[in-house]
Amino acid sequence: MSSSLQESPPSHDDAVIIVGGPVVFAVSFAENPTEVSTVSPQAEVAVVTDLFPSLGASSYDSERERRERAALKERALRDWQRLSLLFLAGVITFVLAFALVVVLALGVVPPALVSVLWLAAIAGGFLATWVYGMIMSALLHSYVWLVVIAFPPTALPGAIIFAWLRRQELEALAFAEE
Repeated sequence: MSSSLQESPPSHDDAVIIVGGPVVFAVSFAENPTEVSTVSPQAEVAVVTDLFPSLGASSYDSERERRERAALKERALRDWQRLSLLFLAGVITFVLAFALVVVLALGVVPPALVSVLWLAAIAGGFLATWVYGMIMSALLHSYVWLVVIAFPPTALPGAIIFAWLRRQELEALAFAEE
């Protein structure tokens, strides 16, 4: 058996890559069959994908990592939808309050029933935005925004700004391509 190895030694270009653990070993049969060189862990993916193009970085992803990424993406989408609802409630309340200020500034006095419904819509929207804004900021661990939203004079603009900024952050995660 050893004579067959000696009769047909590996050619000058033959090399073996051993992937295992944190280091990739490249064994070259060019000059000295016992020569072993190590490659840094950062170059592991580059070395393997250069030698074996069919093995991309995605082939290293396990099923668990793919499930975790899908769960993270699903949670980001769910939070994005909740923040969109908070933003919508805050903006509608703000528009109603601003329209009431403009109407009163123009000297127009709406009928009593319209005034009561208008004020009820503003109060209900403010309370919904205030409570839901505090809940969402606590769920998303944004404690500075929780303090801003908990203070009633800054609750409505704080909730609108918080929802807009966090929606922008989560949009990249929720709608990212695989």
